[in-house]
Amino acid sequence: MDPREEASLSSPKDCLRLLAESLAQIDSFKTMYTPGNSKITVYSELVELKNTLETLKSAALKFLALSHRKAPHTVLQAIINTLSEVLSILRSVDLTATADTWNATLLRLYQLDFLLAFQCHQLHELGSGHYQYPKDLLCTSQSREFWEQHFGAQVRTRSVLTHKSPPYAPTTRANPRIPHTIDRSQWFVLWATFWEHIVQRSWAEQGDEKAVKHFLDFCNDGWVSPYELCLFTKWFGPMESAFKNLMVTLKSGYAPGQALCEGQVWAPSVHFSPLSLKRRSRFSLLSACGREPPAISSFSVSL
Repeated sequence: MDPREEASLSSPKDCLRLLAESLAQIDSFKTMYTPGNSKITVYSELVELKNTLETLKSAALKFLALSHRKAPHTVLQAIINTLSEVLSILRSVDLTATADTWNATLLRLYQLDFLLAFQCHQLHELGSGHYQYPKDLLCTSQSREFWEQHFGAQVRTRSVLTHKSPPYAPTTRANPRIPHTIDRSQWFVLWATFWEHIVQRSWAEQGDEKAVKHFLDFCNDGWVSPYELCLFTKWFGPMESAFKNLMVTLKSGYAPGQALCEGQVWAPSVHFSPLSLKRRSRFSLLSACGREPPAISSFSVSL
């Protein structure tokens, strides 16, 4: 077997194994208390992370069942990398550590929880079955036109049923199978390819790539999906102005800029205040974008 094929087959198993081990590790903290506080269990601090892991497991199984929407190996590998760090941190929890050390550990887990939630929601949306083609997931006519024009290559499948029937229904004269074409590549587009077309259309400057990639490839896997592009245009506007809107926001100081581009401040808002507000500098700005409907279409800002 080709090593690349073997790696692609092992990725789902690795993902599910890491999910199971992380969930078991969180459950082991049910009777352990956080450093410096004998009234709060470690488990209670990690409930939201546990919920994310359980949802991710369900979404991954559902997505992997869709044979015609195979994700690039790096998409699953990005999830595996995130899960590996989560499990490593959980295994190294030191209940004798200081409260500050524990808070720093929690903040990192919450940042990873936020990233996993995006990765989970991407698999959920792409595997929901509500969208037959990638363009169906995009939320503006311009983004649909862009995706279809540049990433619309088609491939021929064996056959499909001509009407809605169970997937393994027998072929009969009344229930024939006909050749069908679907796209195997355009559910995920390599970042370099996507960015090249954005620059060619003069929608963004080449030098803005790092900042844009952080906000657009927020699943951190090196690919762009219609799910990511849909949220990006909801956050920053139509394709022709979204990239410039992002850079104007960053350069004007109304967003975390370089700190956010280095991935240092992503964290669920429900946990962000008690752990981070006391650390920010005077007159700093906090901005939050939701990760799930209906909050994904809005920002909240506070000083």
